Amino acid sequence: AKYVCIDIKNFYLETPIDRREYMRIPAHLIPEEFMQEYKLHNKIHNVYIYIKINKSMYGLPQAGVIANDLLKKRLANHSYHEAKHTPGLWKHKTRLVTFALVVDNFDIKFVGDDNINHLINTFKKLLHH
Repeated sequence: AKYVCIDIKNFYLETPIDRREYMRIPAHLIPEEFMQEYKLHNKIHNVYIYIKINKSMYGLPQAGVIANDLLKKRLANHSYHEAKHTPGLWKHKTRLVTFALVVDNFDIKFVGDDNINHLINTFKKLLHH
């Protein structure tokens, strides 16, 4: 077997979330050039800037679950499924390929170039639409 790691840029950051989240950042932590460029001074309320989160992001507690659910939905019709007794480990029904998602990285074990190429082509079709 061989191992490869594939980085799918911004996979966590572009995953839609079902319910909007909100956060606040103390305004003094934001560099002045950002404050000016994005006209944030008038958005300060009680020393904080409040932000609405529309898509998943690093540090969001449910980010891993959201990404895993998206994988489940998009890969189901291509014979990839989560291992029965190991959440987060993915397998193909007939191909010799298994992988796990760790943030934006897919750690992949495979036998045969045709199997890794199949997975890569599936990712290209499904994850960047």
